[in-house]
Amino acid sequence: MLNLSLHDEAAAVAAVRSAIALVNASDWDAAAHAIDDAERRWPALPGVLTARCALDFRRNAIAAARRICERALAQGGSSWALYLLGTMELEASRPGPPAAGVAHLREAIARDPDLVQAWRKLARVLSKARATTELEQLRRDYHAQFGAALPD
Repeated sequence: MLNLSLHDEAAAVAAVRSAIALVNASDWDAAAHAIDDAERRWPALPGVLTARCALDFRRNAIAAARRICERALAQGGSSWALYLLGTMELEASRPGPPAAGVAHLREAIARDPDLVQAWRKLARVLSKARATTELEQLRRDYHAQFGAALPD
């Protein structure tokens, strides 16, 4: 785990948020530039690594995204890296149940109960798998966490 000053921590959080916003806006070149800058300043910071993972994932460079997300987890954990790894596992074309993807999503929720994307993705997977009991429990847990129904 990296020890950053409060000023450096605030700058790192702002850099990661900015990079993720660029990734979400599909502004690949600007996102890559922002992530490159952040990596030079904080080369092993899980949030920066996860931003790179998100960029590679959105660019469909899945093998690279997986390696970087795993590196982010090794550096101290990241609920977003877990969410992305879970999504990669679920989208991989493999026969059988998506156990690894579900496990990643559950861990992402455990680390960051406010990560709504992980709740929603897990709900879709459980619904598709017709895992009614697990889905009902997830709905109850979501309601307890957010005071609202889990969106379909």
